[in-house]
Amino acid sequence: MSGNIGTPVLDTLDKKQDISIVELSSFHLEHIKNLKSDIGVLLNVEQDHLDRHHSFESYKKVKEKVLFGCSVGLL
Repeated sequence: MSGNIGTPVLDTLDKKQDISIVELSSFHLEHIKNLKSDIGVLLNVEQDHLDRHHSFESYKKVKEKVLFGCSVGLL
């Protein structure tokens, strides 16, 4: 597992792995243009980080990016 808290994603790139689990926060997702994954899981859509995203709708739109470009999306 890598991503938001803990091991940075870039530190795992040189390791042979069959599966990678990456946590992406709404802060990460703001900057992602093209995300491709086999499975995307959308978790924790709460009234959170509204100081940054200004509205719940804007926050949800950013969080939904985790589902774009994946073969299977889970809510």
